[in-house]
Amino acid sequence: MNVAMNVLVPFGALILNQIFRQLSKMIETCISYIIPQKRVMTPREAIAASADYIVVGRPITRAAHPAAAAEAIVSEMTNA
Repeated sequence: MNVAMNVLVPFGALILNQIFRQLSKMIETCISYIIPQKRVMTPREAIAASADYIVVGRPITRAAHPAAAAEAIVSEMTNA
């Protein structure tokens, strides 16, 4: 029976975690340029369509005032 085991010290795990995070960001950036994402519907429309979950990213992360943007989206969903 052939069994391969890798033992990773905590420092190695930390380094691999940082590398993975950086690669993930780079891949996401590349994909967003190749396949531009657009809003399919507004949060209000999603609530009206009986959505269980709503994913909001760029309207908050790229806003000049992210907290205010998040509050506006929550307000829109509450008033739906």
